[in-house]
Amino acid sequence: MPDAAVAERMNAQLFRQLAPGAAARLAGRCAKDQTSQQWVLTTTDGNNVPLTADDGVELQPQDFVEIVGSKTSEGQLRATVFSGFPSGDVDTELWEKALALAHQPQVRHLFQPA
Repeated sequence: MPDAAVAERMNAQLFRQLAPGAAARLAGRCAKDQTSQQWVLTTTDGNNVPLTADDGVELQPQDFVEIVGSKTSEGQLRATVFSGFPSGDVDTELWEKALALAHQPQVRHLFQPA
């Protein structure tokens, strides 16, 4: 089970590059897919990541959430922590710019756990 304190923030594009079992922290809109009834996180880069949850973690439809967990072998995010943000507009473009900055090689070390 990944530690929420050290899971790196990322979007769906970066999540796809992770190895199964790796810790991740993604943000976006959480909802059930109308066709499959599968929980999906639409991340700040506009892509969808299928979700599953550990026992005791309740996924809820919400406009903006941050979910911490690990990547499964099926490419899902297995949620260990589900945090909702207060209602209101979230600047996802700014969020994406912050992610891009945090993943630049010149400053990446500043955003990684010690």
